[in-house]
Amino acid sequence: MAAAPLELFLPDESATRRAGFCLGQALVTLGLRVLTVTLRGELGAGKTTFCQGVGQALGVPTGEVRSPTFSLAHEHQGVIPFSHLDLYRLERDPYAEFLEAGLEESLAGVCLVEWAQRLPDSFWPLTRLDLTLTPASSGGRALRGRGLAPQAQKVWALLTHQYLAWSGESLSQP
Repeated sequence: MAAAPLELFLPDESATRRAGFCLGQALVTLGLRVLTVTLRGELGAGKTTFCQGVGQALGVPTGEVRSPTFSLAHEHQGVIPFSHLDLYRLERDPYAEFLEAGLEESLAGVCLVEWAQRLPDSFWPLTRLDLTLTPASSGGRALRGRGLAPQAQKVWALLTHQYLAWSGESLSQP
């Protein structure tokens, strides 16, 4: 397997959902039951769409994965159970609000965290996979991934290789 690229180009919403699907497939392939995935990006960047793709891969019925902006968290029972957090509304004291809501328990399993930038990187487990969605100059969006721990690096590598195979792009680095 060629080295994983640092960034993927996602031309549209369907591709963003597919990248999420590839993350879900990677979790199943590796048999992971614990991984925090931080998702960063501005409003409309595609974070929830990405999470919907993960849910689809894990067997959660279409339409069940929605942004938990107002409830802060949704739990999903798929092939691998996962938590979906949205920290957008944590503004006053994000750390205290996170703990008051009991959200730290979600980090004990697979957990997708939208608006992870509300808390410092030092808050999140070192084993996490950091994903950032940003608008691309040519339209669409770029998905950048980073994993410090070997487990997170394996997930990113599988996600990127599955996505590139689906999109028909080359699996080798330029």
